[in-house]
Amino acid sequence: MDGEGNPKNAYTFDKKTIPQPEGITFSPDGTLCISS
Repeated sequence: MDGEGNPKNAYTFDKKTIPQPEGITFSPDGTLCISS
């Protein structure tokens, strides 16, 4: 998000790859991790 609270980027995921995302976290280096 930018300084005004607006999203900077948005991504969509293939439902075949991630059918039901259930967990989300960021690693210390900023990498997004999604579990399903």
